[in-house]
This record gives sequence, structure tokens and C-alpha cells, in this order.
Amino acid sequence: DSSSSMLQLADENLAQENFDRNFVLADFSTAPFRQKLHELVVGHDVRIYAMLGGTFGNFDQRAIVDILDRTVGIGDYVYVDVVPRYASDAQNQQLRDRLSQLPQNLDQFFAHLLEKLCIPRESGKLFGEETSEQALDAWRYAFFFRVKEELTFPCYGGSLTLAPGECLELMNVRAYNPASLKDFIENQGFVFVDEYIPDVGNLKHLWQRFLFEKAT
Repeated sequence: DSSSSMLQLADENLAQENFDRNFVLADFSTAPFRQKLHELVVGHDVRIYAMLGGTFGNFDQRAIVDILDRTVGIGDYVYVDVVPRYASDAQNQQLRDRLSQLPQNLDQFFAHLLEKLCIPRESGKLFGEETSEQALDAWRYAFFFRVKEELTFPCYGGSLTLAPGECLELMNVRAYNPASLKDFIENQGFVFVDEYIPDVGNLKHLWQRFLFEKAT
């Protein structure tokens, strides 16, 4: 993970488990991360690269599939966890309403994120946009922070300045047509193996998990 606090939390949550585990602080899109990951898993006969919690839907879709293509070896597996759309129009409308209200429902999450970025909450406004991605038949919900006045904040060891009215993208969420998502990933050199819809308990929407094998 790129967050040391997330790795620390993972270490604490897995402290009582008996299986081998390693924690790598890195951006998973980079070559050093891929090299380190391959060193850790090279001795295993079966390798499954999992992207849980909707991580797959947070990124530009062509870019994330290219990252998986460079990371996953032929014969290895990819396990992705996404938010699916429903067959019912009424359920889909409820899903769209819930996703569009994330800035209100996740107020503390966004407040914490802005604090980590050293951006005062009062310096701007959170808002979201819904768009449709035709290639995937997916709904994309992008959430931004629009600044009221010129704002400079730390960024990757330097600084970034936003002019009045400019926006900083904070998060992406996608809801997929499962069939279109399978076709999209298969067209990138992966073969669909299986899918699974877990019991989500009291969660407000479904999750769907797909397993693919790298073919080429």
C-alpha cells in the first residue's frame, strides 16, 4: 500500500494469523513495487493478485488494466472486487442515489483526506459528478474539491497550487455492468475463470468478485 498507516493497520489485524505475510510501502503502479512483489511470490506455485474494496474502480480503467498486465505473469490470477449494477431499474436508481450522496455520507472520510493533504476544509467545497463510460457500460462517480481562492499545498515532496475555481479530484467510484466488465478485461489478455457475490450483510449495495487468469 502507499499508506504506512494502512499497512500498520493490516499488520495489527493479521497479528494472530499463522500464514506468511509481508507489507510493502510503495505505489503499486511503479516498477520497484512490481520487482519487490515478484521477489516475494516467486516461490509459490499459485499466485493470485487481489484488488479488493473497489480499488479497481478508483483508477482510469485502461491504466489499471495495463498495470495488471505488467504485474501479473502468464498463468497467474487476478481477483477484482467491484460494485455491480442491478437488473432492476428501481434498485439501480437506489444505487445511483446512494453513490451520488457519498460526500454527505462519508463526510469524516473526506475531512480526514483533506487534512492529510494539508487543505483546509473551509477553503473550498466538495462536489460530485456522475458520468457514463460507454466502453464499460459503467457509471463513474468522481468526487472533487473546488477551491474558492488560490491554494498551495504539499505534493510529492514539492507543492501544488490551485487557482480559484480549480478542482482537485479526490475519489472515483464505479458501478459496472458485470458482463461488459468481463469482456473489457478479457480483451486485455485475461481469461474469465469464475465470479462470486458475497453476502454483504447490512451493507447498502452489492459487491461482486471476479477471478481472471492471465493468458498472454
